[in-house]
Amino acid sequence: MKPWIEEWGYPLVSVSVDYDSGDVTIRQKRFVSELNKVYGQPSSVTWTFQVLLRTSVGVHLAVWVDREVTVVNMGRDQMGQWVMVETVDRSCYRVNYDFTTWRRLTRAISQNASVFSSAQKADLFDDSWALAFTGQTPLEVPLTLSLFAVVNETEDYLWEIVLHNMNSLISIYGDSSIQVCHSFRLPVIFRSFRFQQ
Repeated sequence: MKPWIEEWGYPLVSVSVDYDSGDVTIRQKRFVSELNKVYGQPSSVTWTFQVLLRTSVGVHLAVWVDREVTVVNMGRDQMGQWVMVETVDRSCYRVNYDFTTWRRLTRAISQNASVFSSAQKADLFDDSWALAFTGQTPLEVPLTLSLFAVVNETEDYLWEIVLHNMNSLISIYGDSSIQVCHSFRLPVIFRSFRFQQ
């Protein structure tokens, strides 16, 4: 409990999936934004928390994470097309995935938007944007996720996540962000954003 009380920040959970072997590697480190870097890098800290791994074939596996690296073998046949981390009991952490898993999750949403709950999609959207803005995942990840997921989305708060972050993108990159948006074929999202400004 000490890291949750005495240390600043919260964990970044990075998930790497080997779809051939069935291994899921979970790494934790402190989530650091650019603002926090001003204060310097604090000593290494690990938290103890639980994650729930969910797969496309309906497997749910609870895993306690209490060290920097935790490896779990789920078995190749138990993984299906994707693996994701579900938030357990209002846990406070960001989740990043390897690029292949981000692509698989995006594809799953684009094929069937109801495969994930609204809360799960909100976590995916919010984490992908936060991680892109802190340089921990390519900007391509949230843009592609937004393109495929939000176009058919009806939940207002999911749109709010995307539109808020598109506003941040424009604030950071100015007019060049318009070219980025169009290069990812986001005219529908971009027009919606401009309309609401």
